[in-house]
Amino acid sequence: MSDSSSRAESGLWTAAAVGLGGAFLGGALLLAGAATNPNPLDAWQMRELADGYNQRLKQRLGVSLLPVVAPETTGVALNMRF
Repeated sequence: MSDSSSRAESGLWTAAAVGLGGAFLGGALLLAGAATNPNPLDAWQMRELADGYNQRLKQRLGVSLLPVVAPETTGVALNMRF
């Protein structure tokens, strides 16, 4: 076997190994993604987390929403501190 044919055969084996390794890695990532639950929390847990975050954000920003009820109107008043 000549030196050039030995290099070509070695390159072919390297390309095949890289291709198979990539295919296995891609397949493993695909299966891992398919097996992962995109919503690990229940709806009530997500709502609780969102409410807590909103309360902390309102406190940090100094924003409050107050209901307004009067004989002639109903609405919401926005109170902000700068």
